[in-house]
Amino acid sequence: MRERFPAMRPALVAVARSTSCAAVQRLWRKSVKPSSEKGVHAAAYELFPDVDFVIHTHQFYASAVGAEGKDIEGAPCAGYGLPGTKKLKQEVSRCIAFHPQDKAFLMEKHGALCLGASLEEAFAVAEELERKCNDLFHSKVELRAADTKFDASAVTEYPYALFDNDPIAREYSYKAKRLPAFLDDFAQIVGPDAKCRRPKGYKTAIKNRNAVLLNGLGTLCVSDKEDDLEAIALIVSKNAAAALYCNEAEPLSKADAMLQRFIYQKKYSKQKDK
Repeated sequence: MRERFPAMRPALVAVARSTSCAAVQRLWRKSVKPSSEKGVHAAAYELFPDVDFVIHTHQFYASAVGAEGKDIEGAPCAGYGLPGTKKLKQEVSRCIAFHPQDKAFLMEKHGALCLGASLEEAFAVAEELERKCNDLFHSKVELRAADTKFDASAVTEYPYALFDNDPIAREYSYKAKRLPAFLDDFAQIVGPDAKCRRPKGYKTAIKNRNAVLLNGLGTLCVSDKEDDLEAIALIVSKNAAAALYCNEAEPLSKADAMLQRFIYQKKYSKQKDK
């Protein structure tokens, strides 16, 4: 069961034991299940007794910078593991165990983990991490200014379409013919890649995808649900930021990206509608 944050209430909060993820199943409240990343949260609580609040985020610049798989000052980077797997928990556990003095951790090609003794401290850690990663990104990547337009209302092959003149996606569209998945959420929601094409070529380029980068313009997003369009545009922008920042790093393997796309389409996208 997935709920939007404004609709959350105590009855929808899953209760779990941090010391044993296997025991979580016995504490689920009917259909309310913990996040698939429960192991990542559990690892932090197990290793830091003074931590009472753990935030696992997919924040924009921290995700983009973390895709490179390198430590930054004040935020070491955990190695990659597919979402929800034991390998991901092991990588995160190893990273935070080796850096007990830190409260912010990057997760390669995934997101970030921020710890605190309170809600306020954990959110402050997340905000400081994002500020630092924002500065790192803009010190490395120069974005060209442009005033671009595309009439998304002319796209009639899909129930809903949105054009986003995002400067980050536009910058990437100048550089390559395709944007591969550097981040897990991009692979899940958009696909293993997004093509970069001239506006007239969007129809073939967007097949089996939710987005196409229009050369020198921005991103065209399509969906059968209007509420998904802004999320798709944001995820494309974030993935493009990762690609621009990590110009020497490898993207997700095609097999990993396609697996995540398949699981999302068969499982999580259906849960979203419940």
